[in-house]
Amino acid sequence: MGFLAALAVALSATCAAAAAGGMTVADVHVPTWAYSLALLPGLGVAITRRGSWVRPRSKSHDLLFSIILIASGLLIVSGFSANAGSLTSAPAAAGAVLLLSLYWPDPPALGVGILSSFVYLVTAPHGSGATAWTVAAVAAGAYAAVATARLYRSQFPTFGRANSGWRQTAQDGAVVLIIAGLFGAVLAAVVPSPPRNDANRRFGGGAPEDGAGTLSPMGLAPGLNLAEARTKGRNTVVLRVAASEPDAWRAGTYETWTGRRWEFSAVPEEEEDPVGSRDFLVPPQPGEVISSGTRFVQRVTIETDYAQVLVGAPVPTRIVAPEGSYVLSYAGVLVEGPVMERHSSYVVESARSFPTAEQLRAIGSETGETPPELAGYRATPPADARVNDLARQITAGAPTTYDKVIAVRNWLATNTELRDSDDAVPRGNDVVAHFLFVERGGRVERSATAMAVMLRTLGISTRLAVGFAPGERAAPGGRFTVRASDATAWPEVWFPGAGWQRFDPAGPLVVRPAPKAQSFWQQIRDLVKRLWPLLFVILLGLAGWVLFRRKHSRQLETLPWATRFYARLLDAGKKRERPLKPYETPLEYTSILAESALPDPRLVEVGALITSAAYSGREPSLEESEWAEAVLAEATAATPPPSKR
Repeated sequence: MGFLAALAVALSATCAAAAAGGMTVADVHVPTWAYSLALLPGLGVAITRRGSWVRPRSKSHDLLFSIILIASGLLIVSGFSANAGSLTSAPAAAGAVLLLSLYWPDPPALGVGILSSFVYLVTAPHGSGATAWTVAAVAAGAYAAVATARLYRSQFPTFGRANSGWRQTAQDGAVVLIIAGLFGAVLAAVVPSPPRNDANRRFGGGAPEDGAGTLSPMGLAPGLNLAEARTKGRNTVVLRVAASEPDAWRAGTYETWTGRRWEFSAVPEEEEDPVGSRDFLVPPQPGEVISSGTRFVQRVTIETDYAQVLVGAPVPTRIVAPEGSYVLSYAGVLVEGPVMERHSSYVVESARSFPTAEQLRAIGSETGETPPELAGYRATPPADARVNDLARQITAGAPTTYDKVIAVRNWLATNTELRDSDDAVPRGNDVVAHFLFVERGGRVERSATAMAVMLRTLGISTRLAVGFAPGERAAPGGRFTVRASDATAWPEVWFPGAGWQRFDPAGPLVVRPAPKAQSFWQQIRDLVKRLWPLLFVILLGLAGWVLFRRKHSRQLETLPWATRFYARLLDAGKKRERPLKPYETPLEYTSILAESALPDPRLVEVGALITSAAYSGREPSLEESEWAEAVLAEATAATPPPSKR
């Protein structure tokens, strides 16, 4: 039974890891097969120890086992805290199983191992195709729980005839039903809905000439047509982002402006191969500067029927996404992969930098040589001559690149109006000129485009970024709720040594409130919010301990009298520094106690009574049991246990 219980725990942990696509240790992605191999030594130890193995009770073993349990508990807590922004906390719960396997088939180690697998199954990101592995993890976990409970009971010495067979069977059935119900609830929460296979929805419809695709919760079009009429997006929720502070959730960038639409740059051939891993680093892209020492983690949850774009704060450096093959494309900002269904989640780690206005102004004007890979972002775009003249007029007194950018942004904020909708631009007309000189307003995409085009006419490397505004945060520390109406666009300007910097033509897209002094009770509430996983585990542990003690006492009542009495005799000998040795029979052990730890010759007859019950399966009579109880009470009273100094 010990090996079967350990095997069930290992299978549950392996299936949970397979459902999540593997695990991460010290920033290294470990595939499921490697994780399975790491569990084999624990299974081998369980075979050699057999189900009757009892953990040694020496001080060194107790200390080591306590350390392992504490470390495993911390890993489990970090697993529950995965949505707080750590990339490796959820897999850490799976790593707890590796620690606990050192003591398989010890029942407490097996029990905490089942809990670790459960935590990893709940907290780790799941992708399409994970349903079968999740179901397997549920089945193996349920069997592991029952097998561990039976193993725990089997370690009690049993003398005499027990009369609780049907009752124990009923209890086992109830345990299985409860465990299956709990895992079923988790299964319904983590398994995504069936995908809708409609490839045409990825980029939207539209006339072939203009390419009507646009930013949406579903996908990012290769062409952003600004000549068509647009209205404000619907108020439906598309994303929920768990992050420590707000930012713009960027979905992609556009390089080429045709006069009516933006287009992505061509994808190099060598970038078309799948990355092949669900946990991968995003290589630095042209013009990006990765700031060292910064780490901003976001956990994004899809709230639409499907999505095929991973959004996140610039600059993404690492992604943990649902299982599948991904292609880094379109300047590396957009990561394409399999369709993600509702409630799918992924994690993005970004390296952000916030240079000050003085620092950007000190870089000076863009008079130096532009890197070849950025030539397309500085090329003069097709534009009405009036646009070029206006840009030069606005920036006539601006000495640096930064000053020119601010001058154009301020002019747009003063002389144009942002609206919830805009009209279609007649065919043959320049979109930017129509926005600046005819409509004098429109949606944010046209305002951002006008700013980017004017800056390019001045020889400044600029691109258009699209994504979502931060969204609403219901409470401090809560998730950001992002709606379809939060879809927006902004220009990004390249500065030597500082990389791409965001400038919002409609004003600050992200407002970071200044920290306020908190009262004592606010600090207490914030502390509770940060430590709720630990408090949850403590309360869960206390509740489990109370239930265990109650069930344990009930189980002891159903055991034969000889079994319960012998357990008390073993405890009395252990307290007097003479524990039972594995090779000693009840008669041998009581004879030794009668001559050493509990000097009372009647204990030899008590040992014979217990031995008779063990081999005959017959309970002693009431008179015999009362006599044995009296002998043990008198012996323990006459020889109290030694005091501990």
